[in-house]
Amino acid sequence: MRSASLLAIAALLLACRSSSPDAPLGTGTSSASSPDASNDASSTASLQNLSISPLTLVPAFSPSIHDYYVRCAAGPNALTVTMTAAEGETAALVQPTASASAATQSAAVVVTEDQAIVATATASTPASATTEYWVRCLPHTFPRLAMTPHPSVGTVTPGYYLVGAIFYGTGESGYAMVLDTNGTPVWYGLTVNGAGPQDVDVLSPNMVSYAPLGGYTFGTAMGEFECHTLAPVSASFVATVGVPMDSHELRLLPNGDYLLFASPVTTGVDLTGLGTYGADENILNGVIQEVTPSGQVVWQWTATDHFDPVKDTTWVDTASATNLAGQRVTVVDPFHLNSIDLDANGNLLVSSRHMDSIFLVSRASGQVLWKMGGSSYTKEGAPFIQVSGDSMNGFHRQHDARFQPDGTISLFDDETELTGPARALVLQYDVEAATASVVWQYQGEAPVASMGSFTILSDGSRVIGWGSQAGNPTFSEVTANGADLLDFNFADGDQSYRARKLPTSALDLETLRKAVGTANSAAMGQADAGDDAAVEGEDTGAPSPVVGCSTVSGSGAGQQCSYASGNASAFSCASVAGSTAGSCPSSGLYGCCVDALAADGGVQSLSATCYYSEALGQPAAEQCDLQAYLGQPYDWQTYAP
Repeated sequence: MRSASLLAIAALLLACRSSSPDAPLGTGTSSASSPDASNDASSTASLQNLSISPLTLVPAFSPSIHDYYVRCAAGPNALTVTMTAAEGETAALVQPTASASAATQSAAVVVTEDQAIVATATASTPASATTEYWVRCLPHTFPRLAMTPHPSVGTVTPGYYLVGAIFYGTGESGYAMVLDTNGTPVWYGLTVNGAGPQDVDVLSPNMVSYAPLGGYTFGTAMGEFECHTLAPVSASFVATVGVPMDSHELRLLPNGDYLLFASPVTTGVDLTGLGTYGADENILNGVIQEVTPSGQVVWQWTATDHFDPVKDTTWVDTASATNLAGQRVTVVDPFHLNSIDLDANGNLLVSSRHMDSIFLVSRASGQVLWKMGGSSYTKEGAPFIQVSGDSMNGFHRQHDARFQPDGTISLFDDETELTGPARALVLQYDVEAATASVVWQYQGEAPVASMGSFTILSDGSRVIGWGSQAGNPTFSEVTANGADLLDFNFADGDQSYRARKLPTSALDLETLRKAVGTANSAAMGQADAGDDAAVEGEDTGAPSPVVGCSTVSGSGAGQQCSYASGNASAFSCASVAGSTAGSCPSSGLYGCCVDALAADGGVQSLSATCYYSEALGQPAAEQCDLQAYLGQPYDWQTYAP
């Protein structure tokens, strides 16, 4: 059980209720929270019963719930749809085939994955008022879901949740998805290359964006975000220019430009005094670019211009990265930038995980205007704000720092490798007084190894994405008083980089329903056509993709991939030099972390370390000691898609 605390409140109300994966919810829990609506606002038509035999309808049927799903098998699924209309009304099937209207009826249908079954209820008064009920045939590789509301505490406000299965289990795929408040995926999509999606977000109405894990997609070793417009269905790509993209964040500016992170390798850096490092080291730098839709860089900011890796870094970590020469090298990761937010003047609030700091960057000059948390040092001598009066001594390894309308800052405090529990925080700060304090927090059960988010909506909704920590939900929605309204889990231990909640105005339900299954094909078409205007500096000599591979190196007979196969027992680390049956790969292999990419007689070869887990779904970033941490150009994957 997670705990919550509101500093001004002495007592909290908490309630929990267990829910099995994909279990139908009670019929009395969702009428106030469901964001869907009938086609006609004046319609009172409703079904009194709907079933899809022999499959289980999720959530459990209720006349007020209009979106459901069933779990389909690969290939054709022969099903029977049974429906009963309210007294004096009629029921009919409109998809995948049409039926005549009747008070009650059963219809045989054959559906495949991604298809929808649509039933209607039609009233005589007002004339022909119709309500639609949608049932999505989820793919057999779709992660198992468990939404657990706590109605004794209260109900959530209408809205949509955005999550993405960035790490997923055997037999599953890494879907980005939009969930309604009943836990139904009303839209979902796969990345172009099949890798788990990171940073699922809505930048403008009816457009969903995300990046493949590590940022790698077809033909672009630099990485790119996929932006899926849902009506009309189309796809575009956004990336940094000339440097490897870091897929932690994508922001759309009012002028139509994009803000993104990049993580280039900087060589010859003096790290004397930082652990055991010397005067000539490689680091993973932190860069922010503003990129136009046509792919031009109009503004750039570099971390080493303002911070010292020795004096500012508070957590020494290493990563495996590709330098500009295409060589795989081990680097120190002193900054690890992971979120961007903007104030009213266009200045950038940036989070640096490995500095335990957030800081404000002047959009006009690039200078650091102030720094909060971590070391007090900056090259410019910027004002330093210390978090005081907090029993956990401020935040550590944080994510998702955001300005709030009341002048506070929210963030997710991971507390990685420390003793305190992860928590969602709201901070009140005063730059002139150089102080900050925690004015609200909601605690988890333990520190979190990576990822996490915290969203506050204008209607008061507070959604916490719990990152990679086993035992926590994928996300929770809580009240300002600390009451736990709802918990969501990927039932097999899958993980989401962030969890967002959006108001219903951000996405149109009808558009979401109709766009399912079309987004990925549109993106593939754009990628194949080379329409990626926002990507420059591509390696045109990159090898063609190999089916089942996340990243590819070499060419011809020497071409290799970082993983292949569809299940853990047959998991492969590609053609690792010197590997033999029973070593790498071998039965029970959980994942592999590529340590280097070296030239060997003119042919590139992979050197990998294989890892084994005691429990299915153990976070792979922990297995790789965070060398394969999100957003860096690494070669690693938990499971093949």
